[in-house]
Amino acid sequence: MARIGYLLLHEGRWNGKQVVPSDYVREAATTRESARFPAGDPPRLPLSVLDTPATGIAAIGFGGQSVVVFLKLDLVIVARWNWRPKTGCGARRLTPLSFAAASEGVLMTEESGIADGSKAAGSAPKVEDASRGSSEHTRPSLATLLAGAGVASEEQLRLAVAEGMGTGERLGEIVLRRGWIDEAGLARLLARQWDLVYVDDEAAVLEQGAAALFSAQEAERLGVCVIGFVEEVPRVAVAEPAEERFARVRSALGRECEFAVVSKSSLERLLAQLASDDAAAEAAQAGAAAAEAAEETEDERMLGDLEAGASTLLTWAERVRRVVELQQQTEDELSACREQIIALRDELASERSTVDRLERELAHQHELVRAAKAKLADVTRTLEAD
Repeated sequence: MARIGYLLLHEGRWNGKQVVPSDYVREAATTRESARFPAGDPPRLPLSVLDTPATGIAAIGFGGQSVVVFLKLDLVIVARWNWRPKTGCGARRLTPLSFAAASEGVLMTEESGIADGSKAAGSAPKVEDASRGSSEHTRPSLATLLAGAGVASEEQLRLAVAEGMGTGERLGEIVLRRGWIDEAGLARLLARQWDLVYVDDEAAVLEQGAAALFSAQEAERLGVCVIGFVEEVPRVAVAEPAEERFARVRSALGRECEFAVVSKSSLERLLAQLASDDAAAEAAQAGAAAAEAAEETEDERMLGDLEAGASTLLTWAERVRRVVELQQQTEDELSACREQIIALRDELASERSTVDRLERELAHQHELVRAAKAKLADVTRTLEAD
């Protein structure tokens, strides 16, 4: 199959030799699937011309075997599916192993069926049977569930898978874009595929305390949102289930959790609400921090005022102390003056007493002198009389 794709990619040349006529290859590559050729013409490959950014052709055969050739990418992709007839009616159906590689990850490795046209000619691409070596194959494929739900025919799903191999889209993204199913219906099928609980948009609400387990940035990075608890076990909403995502979430939580499938729009709404709640919490924290800073500023201002007041009080206390000391000194001097005044008064009184005594003595002497003068006069008169 890979060699057929290689011949289509190189217009029928192999190792520089024209193995298949180039006109045949070009005509086959421009013929739509199910085209009818005139009677007598040689049989041609039923090919589909892909209308993708990496334009190419696809050959989809019986049993789900597919060869996809991307001309601009110089790339050949071979897919082998476990395609078995349904018993009893002869119709074909996909078993749970079908489309596992394409529906779970459209960017396939060489071991999964990619053959690069630039590889050495003559080396057959390595193709690995999808039914071997993966625990995920025990899970029904999304294509099987889509076909079983009547979302699209098996032929449409095969073409959608081939398109996804070229565009890089997942099968779920393609069926949504084409309007074959809505987001809620796809989420229900994914929940069935992964054996998880489906939570509709109305029931997908953030319970109190659940948002604290992941920040909005962390939840956005992981592609999940913790919406609540089931018996104290976190319930994590996811729109695109994958084992790798589950492992990253458990590692980030550091504990076991229960996953539930929601639609993509529900998850986006939950993440937007979580971001809004985080922004509101950050705004509240910023407001509290601003209020605390303002309170601290006010406290610092009041403390500065108190320190200034205390300094002023100390200055006034020093002045009062000096005034009190001066007053005490003045009172001491006044007391000394009073004592001096009292002493002077006492001295004055003593002096006055002395003066009074001397005046009395002087008066007595005057009396004696007058008496002596009177006697002298008497004696004089007596002498004169004699």
